[in-house]
Amino acid sequence: MTKNDLIRSVFEEFEIPRRQVIEIVDHLFTKIEASLISGDVVRLPLGVFKIRDRAARMARNPATGEPVKVPAKRVLKFLLLMAA
Repeated sequence: MTKNDLIRSVFEEFEIPRRQVIEIVDHLFTKIEASLISGDVVRLPLGVFKIRDRAARMARNPATGEPVKVPAKRVLKFLLLMAA
């Protein structure tokens, strides 16, 4: 499901004006993003969003085989709670 699919689904199910649904969905994603940036964990019924620190490491350039230094960075991690 894409963001547009989500908007369309909410629009059809609740009969809210489409522009208002877009604003709600955008606001929801903005709030999730702000919480993650501030270091909070976002828990939803389907899973948990977390920010994880990834350590610096050495990798290899697949084209040349030369070692490449990959810097440390923060990455978004989603842990699925529900099993299909």
